[in-house]
Amino acid sequence: MTALRTEPVFPLPGASPLAARFVRHLREIRGRLALPTGYVAVRRPAWGELADDDLVWVAHLVATIDASGRIGDRAVWERLPAAGYRAWLAGAPVPDRAVLEAAVPGLLRLRAVHREGRLPELGLTDLAALLDGRYLSARIAHQHPQVVLAAVARAAAHRPSLPHPRLTESC
Repeated sequence: MTALRTEPVFPLPGASPLAARFVRHLREIRGRLALPTGYVAVRRPAWGELADDDLVWVAHLVATIDASGRIGDRAVWERLPAAGYRAWLAGAPVPDRAVLEAAVPGLLRLRAVHREGRLPELGLTDLAALLDGRYLSARIAHQHPQVVLAAVARAAAHRPSLPHPRLTESC
């Protein structure tokens, strides 16, 4: 069995301040958990730009605060080697990443709903039990896609009352 190589996390060239801050966060968390790390960008390159079957893009769900103090959520992308991605899943089966990527806007909305304490109001008791005091993270979404994607679908019925997330920050 080959040991996973832990590489330093770097923002991709031209990364925004948000990506740079998230890199610091990943260094701290991944260092504590002895997990491999990848490269971070605020925007995910198009499918053809980095066509390598051994690389996986993960949309991390990041809380932000704007100049007026309003809290929002954005996606920050990390490119991981496939072996590093499997280690990050901590034994959970590899989910359909294309489905999870398509659900990113809904995942960001769920974070807002959770922060506002509205999961029970929308009947999202399975997700509330899974989170149990934690925030909705990309790792939870990738480790428990059935619960999380069901919550995304259920919350979509309440879409007019949910905030619209900003998926990226200008670089």
